[in-house]
Amino acid sequence: MKRIAALIDFTPTTDKVVEFAKNIAKEKDAEIALVNITESAEEKELLAVKEKMIPYCKALTEAGVTCKIELQHGSFFSVVPSFLDKLHVSMVIIGTHGKRGLKQNLFGSNILKLVKSIRIPSLVVQDNSHWPAGGFTNVFFPIASHSKFEMKIDQTQELMHQGGKVSLYAIYKTDMLDEMLKKNIKLSENIFKERKINYEVIEEEVQLYSVGYSRQSLVYVDEHNVDLISIMSQVSKENKFFGNADK
Repeated sequence: MKRIAALIDFTPTTDKVVEFAKNIAKEKDAEIALVNITESAEEKELLAVKEKMIPYCKALTEAGVTCKIELQHGSFFSVVPSFLDKLHVSMVIIGTHGKRGLKQNLFGSNILKLVKSIRIPSLVVQDNSHWPAGGFTNVFFPIASHSKFEMKIDQTQELMHQGGKVSLYAIYKTDMLDEMLKKNIKLSENIFKERKINYEVIEEEVQLYSVGYSRQSLVYVDEHNVDLISIMSQVSKENKFFGNADK
């Protein structure tokens, strides 16, 4: 991980975005690109936005992190994916919040729309997110029926602390797990074991009856003091009818 993008919109959530970016950058020896998208291309507005971003960059520099301000203009959801590609970043950190700040208002389905459009791993934080002492050591890792599941394993390992533990989590909605789910459990076990990463397999029967898996999954997360939830933004074919709502 050489470069991290942090989306800045000057809401209170921005402080959380910068905090997480700083801590990850220091751990990974990466630099940070502070990114803002303006609607207008007028030089006056661009300069005003840049002035507002300077204090964040200064704070990062004082913390020993290399920082650069990156501005672009246009329609937020149209511009962000291609702009992040041009910046050659390994990950983007995004704050989700209610209807405050600039026009993007990243809340609910909008945040899913954004991370699905970006071709790099995304870390989503919110106002009550807290950077865990020692980094991400307790990772919740739902097993899904995706065909490219090893990509999720690689990206999770890149972000988590070396001494952390991964909870491989699967819910039985019928008497048996489907074949792709079982295959991905085995794949995850083999890779984490080979890479000497602590893991635990948790298989639960349905306890909260709902269309998807999110309600029961979040109960587990809340009860086990999880630092990080690792999910794939894309919906698997098996879950296409409820997957987006579930995510």
